[in-house]
Amino acid sequence: MLRVCADRPLLCPVLIDELIDAYAELDEPDYLSNNLPPSYPDGLDLELMRTECLLLAHDESRDPYEREHVTPFLYRRPDRFRLAGLICPFGNYSHVRLALDTPDDYERLSALVTRLPEAYDYRDILTAVVLAG
Repeated sequence: MLRVCADRPLLCPVLIDELIDAYAELDEPDYLSNNLPPSYPDGLDLELMRTECLLLAHDESRDPYEREHVTPFLYRRPDRFRLAGLICPFGNYSHVRLALDTPDDYERLSALVTRLPEAYDYRDILTAVVLAG
């Protein structure tokens, strides 16, 4: 099951395909994220997990944080679940925020989008972030 949060307006199919390819190459772990450890910008993060693991989380989790955020039940239990991470091949961008939660986020992301080509992907976003300083 692929998890994409609604406050991630800049996600692109290329990054999703790369995560799915990595999932197959890593022999289908229980949980795979491009935020384990963080290296992609906040807002380009994706998670892929086995449905049966997500169902276990639903049945067993009592922690309010785990109930609200869905996947911490999995990545907080590396002794129980096979976890894997996809690292950004272009460097560490974990300090960059591309999520949309506030009016300021909207203004910043709107300005960023004007600097992107019409058919952009996440590599164009990373380049624009570097050029913006």
